[in-house]
Amino acid sequence: MKDVEAIHDLVLGHARKGLMLYRPRDEIEYHIRDYFVCRRGGRVVGCAGLRVWNRGASEIYALAVEQNHAGKGIGKSLVRACVNEARRLGVRKVFALTFRKEMFLKLGFKKVTLREIPRIMFTEKTVDVDKAYGMRL
Repeated sequence: MKDVEAIHDLVLGHARKGLMLYRPRDEIEYHIRDYFVCRRGGRVVGCAGLRVWNRGASEIYALAVEQNHAGKGIGKSLVRACVNEARRLGVRKVFALTFRKEMFLKLGFKKVTLREIPRIMFTEKTVDVDKAYGMRL
C-alpha cells in the first residue's frame, strides 16, 4: 500500500503526456496486488500491472518508467516480471495495449489485430484503436 501514491504519480505523469490511459488512485489501491515496482535509491521509478482476466489471458497494463530512468532496462524488467508471474499462475497468453510497441517486439511479443485480443479487455476502459497496438506473447 505504501507504493500507491508513487504508482499513481507515475501513471498520472504518463497519462498527461498521452502515453497511457489514466488510472485513478482508488483503482490502483484496489488492484495494488497486480503491480510490480522498480526502486532506485528507495524510490519507485517504474511500475507495471498484470491483470489476470482468466486462465487464457492476462494483460500487462500501466507500464511506466520515470523519464530520467528511461532506457536503462527497467521497462523490460517489469514486463518480464509480469510475464513470469502469468506463467507461474498458468495463464496461457499475455497481452498488452500500447502506444509504444518497440520494446514489446524486442521481448518476443507479436503485433496482433485488436480483434484478436479478448473482448473482456475492452469492458473497463476506452481504447483509441487508431493509436494502440495489440501485442501478444
